[in-house]
Amino acid sequence: MNNKDCLGLIDTYCYLKPINNEYFLFWVRGTTKIELYKTQDLQPIQKEIDIIKNLKDSKQKYYFNCAPIDKIEYFFDLYQTELTYNFPETFKSIDEIIQVNDINGMYRDFKDGMHNTAIVSLQPKYSKIILYPQDWFNRDDTIDFGYQWITRADRNTRTGKIHIQGIRIDEYILDDTNRQIIK
Repeated sequence: MNNKDCLGLIDTYCYLKPINNEYFLFWVRGTTKIELYKTQDLQPIQKEIDIIKNLKDSKQKYYFNCAPIDKIEYFFDLYQTELTYNFPETFKSIDEIIQVNDINGMYRDFKDGMHNTAIVSLQPKYSKIILYPQDWFNRDDTIDFGYQWITRADRNTRTGKIHIQGIRIDEYILDDTNRQIIK
């Protein structure tokens, strides 16, 4: 919202990450597509109720009254944890994008969905994407998947450690492997 103007409609499992005041990134959990928007391009949405109904009918997760200025989509093979990626110039000024995502196929013995939670570090300046499966979470028999899940992750600029938060789980700091928590 901007005053009384609605600037975006966003459903659950969607992530918006501001990049300074000029840009923001947007993605839907479980997908590997990230869109880059210019904040100034956002236009007020008219008839929000009609658009919300259309979103529900089409199962679309979000709506902005502007187009992204750029987007990327990446893919991992089954056992791949790091890849070189040629980011577009519009992303090159971003040091790191940390995503909480579900990457299907990370574990052969698990079904798709929340048992495949990973922290993904996208590093446009270095043309790199690194996948960190969250083994401590995915392999824990006491986790009630769908009732508990990881929602956010970000790197502490002072320590370099990734901090995570979730629904019905404590806040944690990841160890040097970024796959386990510091106990």
